[in-house]
Amino acid sequence: QRVGFMVGTGVMIGLPGQTCNDLADDLRFFRDFDVDMVGMGPYILQRNTPTGDWWLEQHPMLAEAVIARDADTITAEQQHLLDTHAAAMYELTTRMIALSRLMLGDANIAATTALQTLHPTGREVALMRGANILMPILTPTQQRESYKLYEGKVCLDESAAQCRCCLELRVAAAGKQIGYHEHGDPPHYNRRMQKQ
Repeated sequence: QRVGFMVGTGVMIGLPGQTCNDLADDLRFFRDFDVDMVGMGPYILQRNTPTGDWWLEQHPMLAEAVIARDADTITAEQQHLLDTHAAAMYELTTRMIALSRLMLGDANIAATTALQTLHPTGREVALMRGANILMPILTPTQQRESYKLYEGKVCLDESAAQCRCCLELRVAAAGKQIGYHEHGDPPHYNRRMQKQ
């Protein structure tokens, strides 16, 4: 920061072993470090990774439900368990976005695609709760399957033009406008640089 760099950080919400106290510490860190940008999203399982394996160990009933879903033998109770967990992660993540907005004022805060993976209007709700940045998926469509960060990622089959159209509709549904041809630096960064 002292040499003029924009500083961003973030948190993955719902990691194995994470507590609400950990998330409160993250919020205090964002504030105390005076960050310019924050990215946060829900942890979504990606199996065959160290974190995914740890998550499955920490959540045995959810693990059984995931396995049953994949085998097409899921029960209504197991589906309800998965839906309840997804709803809880969605709610916790959007609350963290709202708290970050209250604590950070004019920092850039992303509405992540992972939220849309959990809920069809996840990014719109994130915008309404304090996020002000959307990140379009510009990876060439034919390469996206190789760049999945988590299971069930949405928008893998959209072209860049389709993604732009979709984001325009989502932003409008949230009662916001896209700032085309505007520089995306966080107002927080610009204000901080004027003080130096």
